[in-house]
Amino acid sequence: MKSLIYGGLSALILSTAVVPAIAPKAQAQMRFNFSAPFIADSGIASANNDSHFINVAVTGYPLTNLTIALPNEMKSVRQVRITDQTGKEIAANVAVSTGSVAINFPQPVAPDNYIRVMLNGVEMNQVGETVLYRVFAMKQGLMGDIPVGTAMVRVPEN
Repeated sequence: MKSLIYGGLSALILSTAVVPAIAPKAQAQMRFNFSAPFIADSGIASANNDSHFINVAVTGYPLTNLTIALPNEMKSVRQVRITDQTGKEIAANVAVSTGSVAINFPQPVAPDNYIRVMLNGVEMNQVGETVLYRVFAMKQGLMGDIPVGTAMVRVPEN
């Protein structure tokens, strides 16, 4: 602190020192612990837009059943095929009804795997919009479905 006298007036000058702040290093870490299956990807797998896929990451517990609610915009689906992350077909009992696809795995799918549900021969009432597939799973030993998520597929105009 200094005093300055100028023309009979005194003023007090305060000086502040600028001290560089030491900021801690930023840490960009994210950690996810999934305890239930989730939708990893979805889309169209054919040039003529009639094959939709939904990839489900199986985490937390063995997967015994999947139920997929079909969108209102879907007229029909001809075939449902389930494969693992290597493309190998997985044994499953599939029942397609109006409004849903029920998939039962005789041998539960172990955690830390991905499955692809391929809907082939899809016919839509409308094109040029996004359709939503709600997906539910069933845990071995638990009664009732667990919501997995909503798969979105953009159906382009032909």
